[in-house]
Amino acid sequence: IIEYFINLYTSIMQGQNSNSDEVGYQQSSKVLSSTNITIFSDETTSSSQPKSFSNILRSFTRKKELKIDANKTNLKRVLGPFDLISFGLGNIIGAGIFVITGVAAAKVAGPSISVSFLIAGFVCLLAALCYAELATRMPIAGSAYIYSYLNIGELLAFIVGWSLLLEYGFASAAVARGCSDYTYSLFGAIGLHIPEYLHGIPIVGDIVIDPIAAIFIFATTICLTIGIRESAFFNSLVTSICISVILFIIMFGTFYIDTKNWSNDFMPFGFEGVLQGAAIVFFSFIGFDSVANVSEEVKNPKTDLPIGILGSLFIAAVLYVFVSLTITGMVPYNQIDISAPLSQAFAEKGLGWASIIVSIGAISGLFTTMLTSLIAASRIILALARDGLLPPLFSYIHPIFGTPFYTSIICGFIATLLGIFIDINLLSQLVSAGTLISFTAVGISLIFNRNKCFGSQLLTTKITISLLMIILGTIIAGVSYFMDFGWWIVSAFGGIILFGSIWLILIFCLYINNISDSEMQFYCPFVPLVPILSIIANILMLCSLQITAWFALLLWILIGLLIYFFYGMNNSNIEEQNDQETIRF
Repeated sequence: IIEYFINLYTSIMQGQNSNSDEVGYQQSSKVLSSTNITIFSDETTSSSQPKSFSNILRSFTRKKELKIDANKTNLKRVLGPFDLISFGLGNIIGAGIFVITGVAAAKVAGPSISVSFLIAGFVCLLAALCYAELATRMPIAGSAYIYSYLNIGELLAFIVGWSLLLEYGFASAAVARGCSDYTYSLFGAIGLHIPEYLHGIPIVGDIVIDPIAAIFIFATTICLTIGIRESAFFNSLVTSICISVILFIIMFGTFYIDTKNWSNDFMPFGFEGVLQGAAIVFFSFIGFDSVANVSEEVKNPKTDLPIGILGSLFIAAVLYVFVSLTITGMVPYNQIDISAPLSQAFAEKGLGWASIIVSIGAISGLFTTMLTSLIAASRIILALARDGLLPPLFSYIHPIFGTPFYTSIICGFIATLLGIFIDINLLSQLVSAGTLISFTAVGISLIFNRNKCFGSQLLTTKITISLLMIILGTIIAGVSYFMDFGWWIVSAFGGIILFGSIWLILIFCLYINNISDSEMQFYCPFVPLVPILSIIANILMLCSLQITAWFALLLWILIGLLIYFFYGMNNSNIEEQNDQETIRF
């Protein structure tokens, strides 16, 4: 039955190709002026001609191939491996280590929150391995968006890029609100009083005007517009302060650990609580993927990018585990203060001065998260504009600073509005949704990219069908589990997931030749098993989001689709270019 549908699909596509030949279908190779990236795209019709339904469908799946001939770019290549690790840590370590650790320990996991961090770190490692290989193959600004555009198709790539703006743009707004709270607490601890109207003015319901959050985002926007070197230096400096404070928490807090807090009841909520804790703290690792967004500003992308992505994730995981052990050892899990767990843990021991140091570290960590998130968001918009999916204003590079100037300012302005008005709980859920969508797309992109590099294009249809079985089966099984529809539905679609996974693994084992690439410095191991596990884990976590977050996510995607259909689809570079030309970076 599967072979029948494969043959049917192939014959339909062959019929579309022959019809396209009749109306002037041609393949064009496009080489961009002053950059050394060649784009090979398939043209169906001129953009001035009316589109048939089949041509519209083809525009959804059209993709570009990039052949990197040299490392020329208008962006300045000034970042090394230390800068990338600092960049990744600055985006990862923030609200997760200073807030979420206490929430997860007190509510769902208890002292076993350290195990939850290990599980969540392993799930993130699956996505990080996929990111590392793709970033090495395609060191271009855009991250998951550009990987999807090259390997899956334009429509899904735009949705992924639009979702990444949720992760980075909304994250900076959410963290700005956290910075405001910690700043208010810090000034109170040292005896200074901030007027209430600066901290937050309630308007309606959860809508609060927060001027301090706006000030933080304004300062961050200035840093990222003046140059990536200056931003990287400042980020490294503040990240170093944050990590120093975290090491202080671990080493100094060790003297106040009571092992009875661990031995009496290490898993008070059972192993299910450990898994729930892993789902919560998973979002503490968000940010390592932002390293891929500055690929064009890295001195040696093929070696430095894997170091930056995997190194930042590993260091963050180690720090998370030790901090969680410290706080649950200092304070019984049911007495942990949820709003400011680390500073309050020291305050309860009579160490007010240590509490002030912890607050300074928290502000430093949250500020670097804002900085790196806004940098990543501006690079995503830059990539979308360069491909013609957004207006060309967003692709402008400042001739002196060498940064996407207007895009950085616009990102800062939008983040300021979000940070002032939007509820932080909804912001954090949307950040999680955007991240999980991008992680899923990266896993899919790696599978198609391996097939493109080392396999046969004739296998693409079979790989597509097996991936659809895995994705749709995981969605239905996940929704059935979290909505309590019945275990028989979960089991039935679990079998479909297993069948699709085995089929895909067999395709790779039998047909795709693992030919080594002499220019490659890093390969993701155990493909396609690693991306399959990453896809399943990310979709299951997506299914666990609250209904309000899903409605907001669908509304955000709908806005993006309107932009694509009314602007991006007709102005795409692949749609408009008919001869060899060069995209200037």
